[in-house]
Amino acid sequence: MVRRARPSQGRPSYVVVGAALTVAGTAFACNAILDNPEGHLVSGGGTGGGAGSSLGGSSGRASGGKSGASPGGNSGTTAAGGQGARAGSSTGGASGEGGDPSGGTAGDNGSGGRSVGGTGGNAGSTQGGTGGTAGTGGTAGMSGEGSAGGPPAPLSCEDAGTCDPVPVSSVPGGQPILALSVSAGIVYVLLDGGSTNSVYKVSTSGGSLASLSMPAGVTNIHVDGSYVYGTESGTSSVYRMNIIGTLFSSWTSTNGYGSSMRSNATYLVVGASLSSNYIQTLKKSDMAKLVLVNSLEINQQEFEVDETHVYFMDADHAFVSRNPIDSMASEPVTTTLPGETIRELSLDDGTLLFASNTRVAKAPGAGGDAVTVDDGAAFALQADGGIAYYFHSFDETPACGAEAELYATTLADGSVRHLATEPIGCPTLFAQDSNAIYWVASDQVTISKALK
Repeated sequence: MVRRARPSQGRPSYVVVGAALTVAGTAFACNAILDNPEGHLVSGGGTGGGAGSSLGGSSGRASGGKSGASPGGNSGTTAAGGQGARAGSSTGGASGEGGDPSGGTAGDNGSGGRSVGGTGGNAGSTQGGTGGTAGTGGTAGMSGEGSAGGPPAPLSCEDAGTCDPVPVSSVPGGQPILALSVSAGIVYVLLDGGSTNSVYKVSTSGGSLASLSMPAGVTNIHVDGSYVYGTESGTSSVYRMNIIGTLFSSWTSTNGYGSSMRSNATYLVVGASLSSNYIQTLKKSDMAKLVLVNSLEINQQEFEVDETHVYFMDADHAFVSRNPIDSMASEPVTTTLPGETIRELSLDDGTLLFASNTRVAKAPGAGGDAVTVDDGAAFALQADGGIAYYFHSFDETPACGAEAELYATTLADGSVRHLATEPIGCPTLFAQDSNAIYWVASDQVTISKALK
């Protein structure tokens, strides 16, 4: 089975809390050497600096290895500072003459005058971190060398113990799912009922499908805010239904026969075709229509929208252009490599991404060369928060007729995580929210998800 490399795991970290240490003539006392793989602060507080001294106590975070330099201020206010509490002490050290006796914090992490070392680096690092803050009467410690600690890197599914998708729901009668949309904790699907299609919903946490409406002619849906929008194959009609579920009613019409839909805060954007191919905006507040693109040379099915622009590709799936959301003026964005065919587009905070028959790539939304994010034919591309989500086929061929693997690649550093294995094949319907990626398996009846 083809698997991507996973991030290496950090080694356990240790903190030296025994043996005396002398820095610039000031002694620092510690207790023992503790195996501390989770990076808890276990060191004792150090001896406070004398009046006017710039030295604080010695300490460190277990995940950091070496403690920060922690030059703090004196714990006394006018004279010699007090001695910091040792690990396990319930009080701060006794203050010096004229000093404030309200020294370090109580407990196992006692920090005498809070001349504590910093937060340390990530697990396995040998660098120190940010210096501690001073206690009452002291000045803050300076940063130690090294990078600050942070949350652990997200795990691949192998590290989490399973790569199985999380089931959401399935269609009990076997009706094929025609469309999938997610909004506000609800998954919406349009089922193919032959002469009469139907809209169902289910919680993103899973359960049984519940009927919302039976719009006879609607062949695609898009959920946005308070409404479920629908287009009807072979007509220019656009329908709308309250998100809680009622009857669809005629809302407006498009140039050409409407199909694909996207939206932003102001507009519903519809791709349509008839004698030409169209991408047009429909203003939600008053249904005002503007045809942005009118050409047989563009693909009206696959486009993406942000608050300022609409991005679309040519009919040959070889280059990407964009229009301002309120203008017919097009401008080029990027182009493919020879022999490359774009499948899907996605946007993330001003970055354009595309999945093709050879790779996942990114380019500046304002225009520029496309840079490879990951090699191999990719499907069902989504992007969010600086991460690209997409499927590769099991054998990494463009056909994707068997098992498929869901990956997440961080755009900033190229790190890759394996999120799930879909045993049926690459999905053709997919959506996302802030928590998960959702898809319909190639059997057209199974809805699954993987947490981001």
